[in-house]
This record gives sequence, structure tokens and C-alpha cells, in this order.
Amino acid sequence: MKFFRGLPKPSKEFKDYCGKYKLNYTQEKCKKALQDLMLGTNQVALEKKHGSKIMGCFNKGDLERFLKN
Repeated sequence: MKFFRGLPKPSKEFKDYCGKYKLNYTQEKCKKALQDLMLGTNQVALEKKHGSKIMGCFNKGDLERFLKN
């Protein structure tokens, strides 16, 4: 996720070591999920819409600020 946030060292490491793999959760998909989270969507609805591993797109701060139970 640090790569998706544009941090330079994680971005280089990601490209070097993970560039050959096909990703199911892309930067664009995580951005859309974050928008939904910010609009008040709960965890169950997020997982139903974006997939069961979508919560890995968010950091602790995102979840504390925006996640509604």
C-alpha cells in the first residue's frame, strides 16, 4: 500500500520485486474502495462490492477515521 501512496523507496522495491505478478487489487480499485469508505460504507458492504481482501487497502488511520460499524 505504501507503493500506492507514492512513497519512493517502497515504490522502487515494489517495481523490482513484484512487477512480474498480476494484481487483483490495483491502485485504482483501492482508491474506489477508499472513496466508498469515506462516504460511510461499512465493512460488510465494502467486502461484498470490492472483494474479501479489500480491507488490506486501508491503513489503521483510514479505518479509525472512516469505518462505521
